[in-house]
Amino acid sequence: MAESQTLARPYAEAVYGLAREQGSVDAWSGQLSELVSITTESQVAELINNPSAPTNVVAGVVNSIGSSVLTDDAKRLVDTMAANRRLSVVAEVKSQFEALRADDEGRIHASVTSAVAMTADQQAAIKKALDAKWSANVEITYSVDAALIGGAVIKARDWVIDGSVASQLNKLTAVIAQ
Repeated sequence: MAESQTLARPYAEAVYGLAREQGSVDAWSGQLSELVSITTESQVAELINNPSAPTNVVAGVVNSIGSSVLTDDAKRLVDTMAANRRLSVVAEVKSQFEALRADDEGRIHASVTSAVAMTADQQAAIKKALDAKWSANVEITYSVDAALIGGAVIKARDWVIDGSVASQLNKLTAVIAQ
């Protein structure tokens, strides 16, 4: 996963820079969504991941499938990524593009996973704290995972607070085992 993030980063930054320069961030978001749909289709993904497939053939197939929806700039991106055998990370490029967009727009996404469903008051308190921490409007996705036993795990950007009982028990077990 870290490798795909590293491979995708230059493409995401270049595309986002171009999109901002052209004033077409929304359009590029749509183009990347189309590319993700095309490149994750099973037969296309198999072709992309086939090391013996010529890169120009791979690019041609992807561009042909997307011929009615992809712009010339998006087709050039496909050509470049195919030539470097990076089409397998298009989904990660899209993810990083959206993260750059969110940063530019002052939006941050966070996820909160708790052992039991949180009340509206608890959700409001977490939102208020995260908004203050990031000085931004934090978009929060809430989920429930009973395996946490109790407490919650909060993730935003590269920041994690693991206040789950399961995590605390694992740490205690490790200390006792020493």
